[in-house]
Amino acid sequence: MEKLLTKQKSKPAFTLIEVLVYILILSIVSGVLANIILSVYRFKTVIEDRVNVNEDLRILVKSIRDDMYFGRFVRVEPTDILVITLPNTAEITYFRQDNRVYRQENGSSAVSITGGDVNVSLFVVTDLSTPDAAGAIQLQLTLENYPAGLIKPLVSESITSTMSLKYI
Repeated sequence: MEKLLTKQKSKPAFTLIEVLVYILILSIVSGVLANIILSVYRFKTVIEDRVNVNEDLRILVKSIRDDMYFGRFVRVEPTDILVITLPNTAEITYFRQDNRVYRQENGSSAVSITGGDVNVSLFVVTDLSTPDAAGAIQLQLTLENYPAGLIKPLVSESITSTMSLKYI
């Protein structure tokens, strides 16, 4: 029995210090990895928001440009309402309401051109027509994206475009 108590072989094991160092290194590495993953996620969100804003901006400008292409007359009302008269005397109206731009054809229900989380903070239409050249406008747009809980926009894009009727 004395033999058993005195001659035990020590098995290889970690000391308490080695375990604490291992836990410390593991926590530092996991913290760095979590920070990298969070940064990638934030970057992805900003890129997606920028794509959404640019897509809405492109769709809005293309819609107005297409209507101007087929339009016969254009008039700008004092409250930045754009009215385009087509060859068949149909009227297409663009206006801003509740941070969205709407397109309305012949008094039918208005359809929002911009949507989702994108707000239109600036929609200014200026009539550039002269007696010699009627049917030219300048369009100034600013679209912004306000993710939930943010007071200032995460993404803001502006454009100024000059358009004219095809038939001038």
